[in-house]
Amino acid sequence: MYKLAIFEDDEIFAEDLKNTCHDILNTLHIKAEITCFSGRGAFLEAYTEGFEPYDICLIDNFMDDDRDSGIKLARQIQDANKNTVIIFITSYDYALKSIEHEIESSAYLMKPVNPDKLKKKIAKAYKKKIKPQYLSIAQDKITKCIQLDDILYLQTVGKKVLVALSDNEIFYYSGKLDDLSSELPESCFYQCHKSYMVNMAYVSTLQLRSKGEGYKNTNLKGIRILGHEFILKNGQAIPISRKNKDTAQGRFAQHLSNDRI
Repeated sequence: MYKLAIFEDDEIFAEDLKNTCHDILNTLHIKAEITCFSGRGAFLEAYTEGFEPYDICLIDNFMDDDRDSGIKLARQIQDANKNTVIIFITSYDYALKSIEHEIESSAYLMKPVNPDKLKKKIAKAYKKKIKPQYLSIAQDKITKCIQLDDILYLQTVGKKVLVALSDNEIFYYSGKLDDLSSELPESCFYQCHKSYMVNMAYVSTLQLRSKGEGYKNTNLKGIRILGHEFILKNGQAIPISRKNKDTAQGRFAQHLSNDRI
């Protein structure tokens, strides 16, 4: 379970921020637990031995009538877990320079909080946390975190990349296939064609791709061989370029030995 904490001494603002985070997490399909603290003292009282650290902390920089209370709290949190991402929520410009220099893995947002900006920061932090289990893509101004195990293949379609999922859902990424391929683990995904990248876990067969009937038989007389292709478990055919024929055969053999799915 992903864990997010909000540190805010204004109860009304804290509740509004919690609701905003809840909506954002639902939009990103992230299952998370959200906890609110009214200040540093409340957090320290709850912080006991064996306490599971938070993945993201949203911290009001000015709490308990102390202009540096947020930075002090952030130091304590990161001393316990350096991987915790800190997002400061502040109304004061003076705090920004000290925030940038004092705390690692931190960012800031000015009050009132812009939900779109907060969503981008949460999505970025989540992507970093769970990589390489998820792929985060933006479609029609909506960012979605997709579990890698659910991806069948990626295909270049015009100036976009089609991302096909195992439940038949399809997403489009505005960019190049190379942009996404660099974020996918090579142990699972293989670029068999300049326009295609396939999740080897869903490949069932490697076969000749031909024009005409009877190409599956041993007698290929009169059949024009076009190359090779992967057949996915749902019957989808994914072309293999001629230059990738040998490496594709090697990857398929490796896939069979691994028997991922």
